[in-house]
Amino acid sequence: SRFVRHLPECVTSGRFFGTWQLVQLLARGSRRVAARYPGVKLTVGELSSRAGGDIDGHRSHESGRDADVGFYIRRSDGSTYSGNQKFVEFDGAGRGLAPNGGLRFDAARNWELVSKLVSDDDSRVQFIFVSRGLRQLLLDTAAKRKASAELIERAAAVMVEPTHGNPHRSHFHVRI
Repeated sequence: SRFVRHLPECVTSGRFFGTWQLVQLLARGSRRVAARYPGVKLTVGELSSRAGGDIDGHRSHESGRDADVGFYIRRSDGSTYSGNQKFVEFDGAGRGLAPNGGLRFDAARNWELVSKLVSDDDSRVQFIFVSRGLRQLLLDTAAKRKASAELIERAAAVMVEPTHGNPHRSHFHVRI
């Protein structure tokens, strides 16, 4: 797609199989972000294997309803960063962790994506795993952009930091 690319470090796994609903949801979300904020693509990591079932490194990703989705990133000077060769970890304030201290979580683009995912009419998002600090940045951005109370409430309900395992400081885990 013109708006989506696969995370290079995940390409060799071949785990890019998802339900039609999930794949189309990600395509719609990436198109919306690109229309509002041109210049970057949505980075997609692992989904599921062709036959489904357990895959190494994941407690889910078994049925084509899960996707690891990289964050939109900018440089500390505000310029667009499109060099996502791997997922980048951020602290709760949206600053890149070493060795990526010059990178920032792009709250505007990431909110645009989340708002599309949680308001999509054709695919129902069950969860978006993301760390608490980044979740708060996204909700603050939604309020500044005067998103509807209903949309903010839905996003707040869907975005959670897992209680066990990966806190999701480097990517979204989207489950439909």
